[in-house]
Amino acid sequence: MAGKKSSPGWLHWMQRGFRQAQRWWWRHADDWPLSALRRYGKALFVLSLWLLTALGLFCLIQCLLPDTLSAPLTEGVTGMSKEAIALLGSLLTALIGFGLQQWKGQEEEEKRRQEQIQQALHEIQEFAELLHQNLSEGARQHLKYRKRGGIWQKAQVQDALSEAWEKAPAELRRFVAIAEHLPEVRNIGTEEAIQALWWAYESLDEEWQMEAVEALRGFGRPVPGWERRELQTIVGIWPDLQLEATPPAPMDRELIQGIRILGLEGNPFGPEKVESQPLREGSIAAPSWWETARNPRTKVSITLPGGGRTTLALHLAQKALRQRTGFPIYWRVDAQEPASGSLLDQLMPVVTAVLVRYIARRPQGLTNATPLQRKSIVRLLCHYLSEDLLPSLRRAGLPSVGEGLTVEKIVQSYAPPLSCERLSDWEICDLLRQAVPAGFPCLWILADVQGESDEKTARNFYGLAQMLQRFGVVVQVFLGSPSPEDLGDFGEVCLWTTDDLRQMLRQRLQILSGDDTLDTWCDLREWHGLPAEERLIRAANGRPAQLVCLGNEVLRCIGRTGRRLRPEDMDEILGGSP
Repeated sequence: MAGKKSSPGWLHWMQRGFRQAQRWWWRHADDWPLSALRRYGKALFVLSLWLLTALGLFCLIQCLLPDTLSAPLTEGVTGMSKEAIALLGSLLTALIGFGLQQWKGQEEEEKRRQEQIQQALHEIQEFAELLHQNLSEGARQHLKYRKRGGIWQKAQVQDALSEAWEKAPAELRRFVAIAEHLPEVRNIGTEEAIQALWWAYESLDEEWQMEAVEALRGFGRPVPGWERRELQTIVGIWPDLQLEATPPAPMDRELIQGIRILGLEGNPFGPEKVESQPLREGSIAAPSWWETARNPRTKVSITLPGGGRTTLALHLAQKALRQRTGFPIYWRVDAQEPASGSLLDQLMPVVTAVLVRYIARRPQGLTNATPLQRKSIVRLLCHYLSEDLLPSLRRAGLPSVGEGLTVEKIVQSYAPPLSCERLSDWEICDLLRQAVPAGFPCLWILADVQGESDEKTARNFYGLAQMLQRFGVVVQVFLGSPSPEDLGDFGEVCLWTTDDLRQMLRQRLQILSGDDTLDTWCDLREWHGLPAEERLIRAANGRPAQLVCLGNEVLRCIGRTGRRLRPEDMDEILGGSP
């Protein structure tokens, strides 16, 4: 009878060991062999270290307490007592357990670190996709990643971030380096920097455009379009002011016909009110006394009605924004309108409206300000606004990302508790002294007083200017009076000379007609007496607004008669012979 066959014992144990090794292999195949060897080698090292430590401590105790830890075995022979063996076992157990616990904690920490690295690498992959979809948001995200600490400073993560950022347009990388003052800016030449800034202004969103404009100013390259937008935030609260490019104001039939007969490209005189047309740099003729008004200085300027007060005030606001000589507050106030309160009470809503519009359009005015300036601006706005500050800023156009979020945090940090207490004049002036947007040395109030001013009006504005001057707030007042000399005690009389008006006339003629004088508009064969230009300048009587009005009447006359100008036409327009 055949016996039952069975495998030898050693073969059974070999098969079992192979299956155990196979399972261990698949469990660690993802990081075999280096990671597994390193991990388990480290565990063996820790185990050996704590084992040696336990033996060392036991030997030390045995040396210090030889009688306690020894016991006689035979005559003349001693060995370890039971207490010594128990102590050695306890030391070995405690220290080896502690060591293994530390190793396990380090392993868990390393595992968490590896998971964080993988998460960071995943975010960088999403960042690379974002750069292809939205350059503006991608640039903001890149700066956030650069500022992160911890795992984001690891070489593996930094290398991946640099590799993704290198795929962005070169102009974007240069622009971000310039705007954020990164170390890479040292490797960018001047021409490359200017090119990158112009690219950013034309390609990125409004928040980055503001950064590009500010940097271009540093290179002496102002952006005219952006300057007009900044000016619009200052004067846009006045509906009757027209500073944006719009279709020209409609002209009557005779005026159009006169322009056509002379072959002009347009009306060189323009509307009779400067408020009705955009403020064009080339069309502004500066009289001799404007030189004393260009820099922020508290003063009262008194002119004839139609003496160019509004043009000068708007021109100074534009210059102040470009040169950052003072933050302009254009204040349009009617001299004949009865006041319900003091001039300071009338001024504060204007200051509030301008600051809200400016900060919404250019948040850096608040975010880059000093803590005291931030606190004063927020307190002033919260006190004078009829609603919460944040909704007002959002409605005025505050962006919901980037610097816009920083503005929200500042407002929430500095907003005072709700209070109905009325501020004293001293407190208001002190707030005005500090409530200056970043980049400007002071507030510059430009009070454009409409209508004819009398002595009472001049005295009130003179008192306001002197009071605010003591707090470092510049107030420049423009008054109009039929008799400016009568108000000379309150300010400086500023009149247009004949040469000033001649320069203005010729400058406007040159822009659209290419002619220096009115001679080409006249039929010189029948002309006698003073030239038409001189008659027109004399009739204007030191008032540029009157010169524009008479110039338009000349064009209407030519359109009405269908021929060039004759002396009798000038007599009719000016109301008499020369």
